[in-house]
Amino acid sequence: KLYDLLDRQKLLQHATDAKLRLLEKLRVDYGAVHFQRMFVDGDKYRPFTHIDPSGVSMTRLKRKLLIKVLSVQQKFKKQDYNADGTCNCNDKFETYVWATGGHSSAAGHGNLFNETYTAFLERDLKDIFGSIGIEFIGRNYAMGGTSSSGEIAMCWEQIFGVDVDFFTWDYGMTDGNHAEKMLHYGYRGGSSPGFPAFLGITTGSRARKGREAKVNELEAMGMAGFFPNEESWIAVRDAIPNSSNLTQSEAEAMPEYVKNLKCSGIEKGSPFCDREKYTTYACPQRKKANKLASRI
Repeated sequence: KLYDLLDRQKLLQHATDAKLRLLEKLRVDYGAVHFQRMFVDGDKYRPFTHIDPSGVSMTRLKRKLLIKVLSVQQKFKKQDYNADGTCNCNDKFETYVWATGGHSSAAGHGNLFNETYTAFLERDLKDIFGSIGIEFIGRNYAMGGTSSSGEIAMCWEQIFGVDVDFFTWDYGMTDGNHAEKMLHYGYRGGSSPGFPAFLGITTGSRARKGREAKVNELEAMGMAGFFPNEESWIAVRDAIPNSSNLTQSEAEAMPEYVKNLKCSGIEKGSPFCDREKYTTYACPQRKKANKLASRI
């Protein structure tokens, strides 16, 4: 399969097959019916959106990934081969680094580190990127109570690294209406050596218009800039099944990713959501431990 890295058609097929495996896994994790309601809109998946209707950000994102693929092929060709034509090669020749920046909810907010959305993203995408010789790395350097500017922005490379390919802004609560903080953070990250793409994750609320304008500025500077499609975001949340009216046996039969996720609200409400907000496999007294940590 390593030699397939030099064949563009086979490379595309491997990535497509890995994507289909992930989609099938997610249909099991969410349940096929709930997956369809939450993430499928007609014949398309509900996306994050690029700023420019012409799609220039998506073009830039694809170009960056294509450069990665060409680098994989170039490095593969330089490997040393045995007399029988085999190669004692590593099967990864490049990295694709995702970096998460944000406040407490991005950092984990009471979850174990392997339960954060960055950790789930890394686990789910490793197979797709790995199928084309690229190691996908998720870095979660979010920290509770921080805003995106000025300390985080000014020390961007020292915090996130100089090899980032895609980074996020999840500072909606701490930045508030100061959209210029997002611009400062995005500019500092975007001008790092990896010239990464930018995604504003929580751009909603009354500050949305100002935040979108700043992402627009970043795109005009030459970056690939993305933000949530508000209608799609609302549709996803509304489609999460409500567990408040289920019996115990019905709740336990729900698919893992939607089980007791929404009762009166997301991760709260009786009878099941409050009780099962935290996993207990690593720490049976998670709720008490989180309350204690909040006082320290």
